[in-house]
Amino acid sequence: MHIFEKMFYESRPFLYAVIGLYSVAHYENRTLVVSGMTLLFCSIAVFNMRLNYREQMARIKATSLQSKSPFEII
Repeated sequence: MHIFEKMFYESRPFLYAVIGLYSVAHYENRTLVVSGMTLLFCSIAVFNMRLNYREQMARIKATSLQSKSPFEII
């Protein structure tokens, strides 16, 4: 993955949160508030899914390394 694609991919949940907070801050318009709350929820959900996936992959990698003998790792 290209470096700019990776940076954009990694920053997306934070971008969703910033846009959501901005939308909620303009509370005089109900549509913006609903959209902002939706974006905030989505940013938390995406961040949580990524965190869970990365933890799961780290556990799988750790268990696969533990199951091998030291001579098989090299």
